[in-house]
Amino acid sequence: MRRDARPGRRHRRRTRTARLRRRRRAAEPSARPRARPAPRRRPGRRPRPGHAAVARGPGRSRRPARPGWIGDGRARDRARPCARLRARRRGRLAGRAHRPARAAARRARRPARGRRAAAGRRARLALRGGPRPRAAAGPPRDRRHPARAAPRGRRARPGRGRRHRAPARARAHRPAGRGARRPAAAARPRTLASRAAGPAVARRAARRRHRARRPRRDLPPRPGVRVTAQAPRLLAVNAVDHPGGAELGLVRLARRLGARGWEITLTSPEAGPLAHQGFDWARLDVGGLGAGEGARAVAAWPRARKLARAHDVVYLNSTVCGRLLPALRGHRTVLHVHDVVERVPRHWHRADVVLADSQAVADRLDGLGAHVVYCPIELDPGEAPAPWAPTGPHGETGPVVGFVGRIEPRKGVADLVAAAPAIRAHDPEIRVVVMGDDPYDTDPDYLADVRSAPAVEHLPWVDDAPAIMRHLSVLVAPSHQEPFGTVLSEAMAVGVPVVATRVGGLAEVVDDGVNGILVEPGDPPALAAAVLRVLERRDELGARAREAARRFGADAYSDRVEALLRPLLATPADGA
Repeated sequence: MRRDARPGRRHRRRTRTARLRRRRRAAEPSARPRARPAPRRRPGRRPRPGHAAVARGPGRSRRPARPGWIGDGRARDRARPCARLRARRRGRLAGRAHRPARAAARRARRPARGRRAAAGRRARLALRGGPRPRAAAGPPRDRRHPARAAPRGRRARPGRGRRHRAPARARAHRPAGRGARRPAAAARPRTLASRAAGPAVARRAARRRHRARRPRRDLPPRPGVRVTAQAPRLLAVNAVDHPGGAELGLVRLARRLGARGWEITLTSPEAGPLAHQGFDWARLDVGGLGAGEGARAVAAWPRARKLARAHDVVYLNSTVCGRLLPALRGHRTVLHVHDVVERVPRHWHRADVVLADSQAVADRLDGLGAHVVYCPIELDPGEAPAPWAPTGPHGETGPVVGFVGRIEPRKGVADLVAAAPAIRAHDPEIRVVVMGDDPYDTDPDYLADVRSAPAVEHLPWVDDAPAIMRHLSVLVAPSHQEPFGTVLSEAMAVGVPVVATRVGGLAEVVDDGVNGILVEPGDPPALAAAVLRVLERRDELGARAREAARRFGADAYSDRVEALLRPLLATPADGA
């Protein structure tokens, strides 16, 4: 459209003012004619160098005289429009053609809060004025022009309103089947709330009713969806292949939960012993404790999310497994802390439930609300033959003082080796046995020094260590740092008194002077004296130790943990 064909508001105002001015002059013939005011120059329109200004006169302006420009501005545009004007006109035409698409894009970018507010306003207006009467069934009418109606017996032509629906008579004779609509006469009446909130809310309500009527398919739930009709599913993530104290406790928990209807899936970096425990197994590498090992956990985030989508709860069985918490947002997670930590990483706060092996561990987890559940043990581990040879002529053996566990500096095995000569000096029949190994190769030199001690017998690690501890007279745990002490509780469960150091969670397991004796760490002479005192009261302390270990049984432990897992199944996950 030409520029002078649709004058704007400013142009109409100027034309009206000039017309009134001319009429006023015509009414005053005696007045002296005044000079025509010079038109205002547009901002930015200055004469270019080399172009002379046109002299003022009737029908002339102060614009620079360029080749091809004649008359005032409108005549100039009509005669020879410049490239800028042509581009501007093309842009206006293109914008007019794309105006509906741009309006739809703006409506799509509107925040949901505005749509909800509009729905609330419509609901309030409907409540004030009462329900809107429904129109009688008939041909659809155009919403923009109510007087126009679609011809009876035919579909409404495109453009006659927003919705193109067939008339009620045509809809009533549609064949039933998939996608067939209900006749208008038998349609479900719309409630006041759905009529006021708009068609989107009504469509969502119809979809919910349809999903409620159809049978549920056995598909893995999406994040945040908890299906309570089927058995709850638990994904237990481990950081190692060979089970230690934390992994053995998890296997005992999984067996109890499996007997109660849970579906358990264990994960480990490789197909080691944990893959052959009788549960479903999946490979998931979360890295180790070395420098740069966290990158392996980040690389495992996509697989962790994929596994978590098929389970209801994700059980992270160590602080190393806690590296997956940033990737499991929207899933219910449980973080079990087995170590006495120095700091609490920020991503640990994303766990829904945090478990601790002892109160000493929970005291270091500030702000996490950790639950103290201890570690599970088997109260009746069974029978197993002693792995050491008898010393007597009839197959009997003297008192046996033993250590069971990993051989590393944190366990303080060197203190027992240093105390062994003092113990054997009191009674040469006493045997000091160290049973264990260093599967993680923490300190090879430390392991070599322990094995080379002349007053100590060394035995490799065995799987049925709780049953073998029945043959011990005293169990010694000279640890320098220990979160709980599962070996202590296992020895107490079979009636073996213990000697332990007063560190970490060991003081929560052993009652000093009642079912064992506690000493300070790093003191071999005090350790030797405590072992000799326990040997003198072995029967009395052993009976009390067996009674005190019942609170650490696997059945009671499973009850405590399941009581914390069940509420997670009834609530939606955060961030879903």
